[in-house]
Amino acid sequence: MHNNNASSENTRLFTVYIYYRLAMGVLLAALFLSGLGQEFLGAGSPTVFIYTSYIYIGFCLFSLALMLMGVLKAKSAHIIFLLVIDFVALIQMIYTSDSMIGGLGYLLLIPMAIGGTFLRGKTSVALAAFASLLILFNSLLNSLDSTNNNQYLFTAGLTGTALFIAAIVFRLLSKKLEKSEFLIEKQVQRAEYLQNISQRIIETIQAGIVVIDHQQEVLLINNAAEKLLSENTTFRQPQDIPALKSVLTAWQQKQVPPNEMTINMEGHHEIRVSFTQLPDPQINALMLFIEDEKRINQEAQQIKLASLGRLTSSIAHEIRNPLGAISHASQLLDESEYIHRSDQELLRMIQVNSQRIDQTINNILQFSRRKQSSPEMINLCEWVSTFCSNYQSQHTSQIICSMSKDHIYGRIDPNHLQQIITNLVDNGIRHGKKQNTKGVIYINVGINEHSKLPYIDVLDEGDGIKDTDLNQIFEPFFTTKTSGSGLGLYLCKELCEANKADILYLQKTDTQKSCFRLTFNDSKQKNITDE
Repeated sequence: MHNNNASSENTRLFTVYIYYRLAMGVLLAALFLSGLGQEFLGAGSPTVFIYTSYIYIGFCLFSLALMLMGVLKAKSAHIIFLLVIDFVALIQMIYTSDSMIGGLGYLLLIPMAIGGTFLRGKTSVALAAFASLLILFNSLLNSLDSTNNNQYLFTAGLTGTALFIAAIVFRLLSKKLEKSEFLIEKQVQRAEYLQNISQRIIETIQAGIVVIDHQQEVLLINNAAEKLLSENTTFRQPQDIPALKSVLTAWQQKQVPPNEMTINMEGHHEIRVSFTQLPDPQINALMLFIEDEKRINQEAQQIKLASLGRLTSSIAHEIRNPLGAISHASQLLDESEYIHRSDQELLRMIQVNSQRIDQTINNILQFSRRKQSSPEMINLCEWVSTFCSNYQSQHTSQIICSMSKDHIYGRIDPNHLQQIITNLVDNGIRHGKKQNTKGVIYINVGINEHSKLPYIDVLDEGDGIKDTDLNQIFEPFFTTKTSGSGLGLYLCKELCEANKADILYLQKTDTQKSCFRLTFNDSKQKNITDE
């Protein structure tokens, strides 16, 4: 980029010099022809002066045409050729105006400055030496025809010295300017590099970032923020969301950052928004950090489950050993001939409750040892069909499946989905089984018309859940059956949250069976693409 900028600057300066040469030649000729400069222009040899100026103007026009056609460029060879012609023409015109040689000699400083700016190394000094030799040669010729020999030689020496000084000074200045431009360009590149890194970091982090100025105009927003602020695939500006609009208006008035808040967005997701006032006094702006509430809960849940897993494993191990001894002792007593028949019922109670405790321990261990979820996109229709076939081959209950489409996709860990649906089906069979029936379960797969999210419904023909129990069904160890552990639905809830899915109970009505619905929140785009 530095080379490009330097080349552009050189091209502009070269263009200016091409026009300057032409303007200078025309001006000198015009002054001579108008009579205004006859006293000091061409005083020594008017005919040579005017013809030299004509030839020089013609050459300048030819150079301008070549430049406009792109043939003549700001290259060292081209510049040296132009400067040699300039020095020859100017020195010739100067020495045909011998009465003002000192004054017109200053015209030579401009081409010398151009040489010092464009030419590298010792080329500009060599060019100054060339011009000095021409001046000295012309001075010697004029001194042969004049009585002021010393004046011509002295003036030639001063002019030559001035040319050398100009070449050296302009070369040093050119080097300093190049170094300064290089350092500035390097700093600009560094700033752009750091800006690109910052932009990439902002774009790749999972948290949404929005910067809003005092007029509620968005100065910066990353991809995560656009996704989190979208409702049903339609992006909404922060100021268009009523809950945010009110706090942003309050911030405009009071200049106090709002408190952290949680907003329920349409499309089945919640966002948590925190606010920070930018410290830069030149930019009166507010930064919004937007996070997916479900992801935050999921991370907290993973930490909680890791701690709970270590604790429950230890407790279960300590309980299982004495429980095994109790169960074994009850079996031995049951086989004894000396146990009275009235005590048999007590032994049965011991055995049943020992088995229940053992089942609870197994559920806790299974829950605590489960691995972190590995979600993948699966065809829910194919998966449910395979599940129904496998389940019915091992159980006597009937499962009726229905799909609204042949291909409905959901993102979830297949092992976790197996546990969830198995738990729900087992639950439905236990609670929905009527007298003298084996129990019928209905599994429906579809896409919600409003949210466009895929779901799986598990329905049974049971009496449903009481209104008083609805808030507790996903709590651990809550059960309405004496034989249950109360961990089944809790495990389903935890597995759903680990996969960014939702599970909810749809209350039984006259037209609706008792139903648990599993919704896949991370699968909308795939199903939209396949439509």
